[in-house]
Amino acid sequence: MTRNPFIDNLIVPYIKVYYEQAHWEMTIGKKPISFEVEEEEYTRVYRNKGNFSILFKFSAGALKLYLWIVDNLPTNSQSIKLDEKKLIEELFECSERHFKRLKAELVDNAIIVHYKDNRYWVNPTFFASGDRLKIYPECKKLVHTMTIKNKEDE
Repeated sequence: MTRNPFIDNLIVPYIKVYYEQAHWEMTIGKKPISFEVEEEEYTRVYRNKGNFSILFKFSAGALKLYLWIVDNLPTNSQSIKLDEKKLIEELFECSERHFKRLKAELVDNAIIVHYKDNRYWVNPTFFASGDRLKIYPECKKLVHTMTIKNKEDE
């Protein structure tokens, strides 16, 4: 698998923000500029589509693994390395068999999916580290636009 399968149906809603002409000329120059920002609220974990409700069904160990992934996902990365041996020794203190059950719980609930070797794709509808607009540009969906007014016009 060379492409993250979770992005097949991913839509990243965004807002296009434009500066008014008077603001452009005073602060930026003659060229109109705009920028894009994600529409959904986030830190790293997204609060959309009832994502949190699924977490309450996890076992304590699976929730611990989920939180470890959220905390350790590299910025602007779509996947994470799960060094099973290291995680078992340093964090989980459980058997390999038990750790595999914890991973299976996350896979069964579409949080992660095996990519290659000990790497797993993460589902960006649950969490992402970095700007999803830049990580998944093909998944953008404009939800509305806004204009920043010049302060003197208010």
